[in-house]
Amino acid sequence: MSNKNLDYMRSPAFTRTMRIKLILLCAAGFFLFLSVFKFLSKQYLYHVKEQADKEYYIALANNYKLRINNFLDFYNFNNIEQLKLSRHDNKPYLPSGGRVLYAVLSDLNGFVILHSDNSQEGTRIQAMNSLSECKVKNKDLEIKGTVQKVCDVLLPFVRCGSTQGVLRVGYAKKYIQPPITFTEIIAHNAIRKAYFVLYVFIALAIVLIWAVSLFLENHANILSREQQKTNRRQLEIIGAGIVHEVKNSLNGIRMNIQLLQEKFEELPSGLKESFSKKAERIQREAGRTSDMLSEFLTYAKPGRFEPKPINLSALLHEIAQSFELECKKREIELICECSAAMTSITADGRQLRHGVTNLLWNSLEAVENGGKIILKGELSGKKVKISVEDNGGGMDSETEKKSFEVFYSTKAQGSGLGLAIVKKVAVSHGGKVDIDNHPGKGCKLTISFPYDNQ
Repeated sequence: MSNKNLDYMRSPAFTRTMRIKLILLCAAGFFLFLSVFKFLSKQYLYHVKEQADKEYYIALANNYKLRINNFLDFYNFNNIEQLKLSRHDNKPYLPSGGRVLYAVLSDLNGFVILHSDNSQEGTRIQAMNSLSECKVKNKDLEIKGTVQKVCDVLLPFVRCGSTQGVLRVGYAKKYIQPPITFTEIIAHNAIRKAYFVLYVFIALAIVLIWAVSLFLENHANILSREQQKTNRRQLEIIGAGIVHEVKNSLNGIRMNIQLLQEKFEELPSGLKESFSKKAERIQREAGRTSDMLSEFLTYAKPGRFEPKPINLSALLHEIAQSFELECKKREIELICECSAAMTSITADGRQLRHGVTNLLWNSLEAVENGGKIILKGELSGKKVKISVEDNGGGMDSETEKKSFEVFYSTKAQGSGLGLAIVKKVAVSHGGKVDIDNHPGKGCKLTISFPYDNQ
């Protein structure tokens, strides 16, 4: 497996994808398990109801059995064979009609002794000499040209300790509604409890899976951030080393140019002037390159955020004073307005100095000679606001949109890091940078961040 694949497997994106797949897989498993459980519970309830209905129909058929036994006891008959010799009017009556379609008492060989239809007595039906227990069957039976659903109950007729015959009773199911038994109620309650426990288990399992997946994702995020920090530290060390070496080389070039400039004094005036201009150009480019490398290192290296109480008003006045000479050269008016309440603000003074300095340089390059720049610091609610406003040309829509992008600059000699550094300073203080842009009239950039005024 390649390193690229291993890195992806350690990444939060892979963990998030696996979490979604795991949840979908578990959801499918739970759905399948629930479907199987639902099917089995229906089968169980059907079996319980079928058994309860069977017992109910057997209880109904036992009424006929009791009627016949009472008749035999009355006439002191010990055997149903004695009924064969009795006259029809001296036999027990087996009523039918309504919910009872037929009632038949036969001997073990299938000879019909009693029948709810008297005309059927003396006929033969299927022998049941092996019947030893009650049987209940549901079947479709054609009666008087109509097919009906019938519950056929078979009972072994036992008398004097021996099975002497078979009692068969047929019930029309459409006229009988067996009552709900206590066993069915218990079964339904058990199924309801099982469903409740199952749903609780599924909910807990989903929560557990979600929690574990979040933990794994957070762990992957932590590992990813640690890896990024490690990589960034390595890049910072490498970058700082490269910048240091390049700046040393540039300083060497500038020193040698200065030595050459001293030698130019010995040259004729024409050559001296020509070489001096070229040397100054080299000095400027070397200085500009050195400054650009310093800005790059400042942006790339986060540095420590060290907030402490500072006199922000004094800091802003000090920064403004450092620009007085440059503003005087360009005939630009620089005004510094600071609130008197900004004497004790908790912030990182070093970072704020860097951010405000970049804002002022940005405005200096935007305004023309005779322009105006206002550096203002104020407290607004629970926020500190530091703004730099100028009456230059403002920004076009594309520049405003990309102004905080790294290395984006509209200036030929710009590094594209100034406003990116300003944004980084604001974010490190828990704040932001707002742009109030008026193309052709000027622009105002404001650093705002919260502070505790207690």
